[in-house]
Amino acid sequence: MIKGDTAFWHNQNQELIKKLKLTDFNKIQADFSFRFWIYGQVIEIFKEDNQIKGELTNYTSHITKKRNDTLTYKIKLDSIKALKAYKVIQQSGILALQSDKEISGWSQGCDGVEYIIEHSDKYGYWYKSYWTPSAQDSIPEALIVMDFIKALSDTLELSKTYKKFEESLPHKGCYTIPGGMIITCHLNKTYRLGYLASTKLPIGFNSFISLYYIGKIRTNFRFGFQYKFDRNNNYDFGFNTSKSNLFIKNSNTYDFILYNYQKRKLDFVDSTCVNNNHQFGYGVSFADNLDINLGLAYMLDNKEKVGGIIGLSKWFYNPKINITLNSTIFKDDIDYTIKVSKSFFFNIMSFIKSTSIGLSFENYKNYSDFNINLTILL
Repeated sequence: MIKGDTAFWHNQNQELIKKLKLTDFNKIQADFSFRFWIYGQVIEIFKEDNQIKGELTNYTSHITKKRNDTLTYKIKLDSIKALKAYKVIQQSGILALQSDKEISGWSQGCDGVEYIIEHSDKYGYWYKSYWTPSAQDSIPEALIVMDFIKALSDTLELSKTYKKFEESLPHKGCYTIPGGMIITCHLNKTYRLGYLASTKLPIGFNSFISLYYIGKIRTNFRFGFQYKFDRNNNYDFGFNTSKSNLFIKNSNTYDFILYNYQKRKLDFVDSTCVNNNHQFGYGVSFADNLDINLGLAYMLDNKEKVGGIIGLSKWFYNPKINITLNSTIFKDDIDYTIKVSKSFFFNIMSFIKSTSIGLSFENYKNYSDFNINLTILL
């Protein structure tokens, strides 16, 4: 006899049960079978001939340009953990609950989290679902579900196990839980190419590569080149590199180091020398999308100069605009650049992921200039 909420969730999950190679509760002859669906994980507990067994299945959908695969990581529970999980199930009161549609006052929604519980014995098969118990305004049955979820999660260390599973996944493509509303996409490397020029140096380009991962090792390196010139052998060449997540590695705030090298031959500024500028900096990117960096500058033209650098950058989600100020400060000179750029984003799985257009004003010695750059992200 099948009881519970079988009209939707039971039918929808049959294909997923086959993909994940889970147990068919209609065929198993165990004295007690239990299955709990939590976001990206399935816990199965069985009692047969007075023995308790269990398995934890972690799963996700991996989406690339060419295919969509379901990836899994299965763990056989040892006898101690399986017994503890069995006791949690039996003592929680979860087996006696009706499905949420049968509980007075239990509301439904379009998003949130859906928990599914299946359990069977030799006489019946119960299929029950519970939509976001934390949003049920202290309904007694919702408290039972929440207490059960916490107890089972703590017993089997579900969060820790799923994090280990996520860290083992390839860092490319996109991931989502089948039936879920959240999708996460990885970029192990990105390329930026673009046109860069100014009123005085009208021909040029820039290019950047960001290496977030090499294999499964997180690197967070960034390399960039830029070059602009005119027809009179004047030029401005730059190279820069940075490395992030050195000492601060939480998800919202991180630190970084940077090195910039710039070589300029500008006869309309100073025809007697070629300028070489080395900059070394350390900075922090804060949770509100504000970057600050400070450092040292070493400049060599007709004479050596040692000074400081300061950089500020602020990203605004709406309307997707970035404002940047970079300044090199010497005893007798302050050079600076102010830049404003606007970004346009496309599908992350497309060939061109975004494009941006930027305008900047630069003051260098007694020379001022306007720059424009158009960059695409691949």
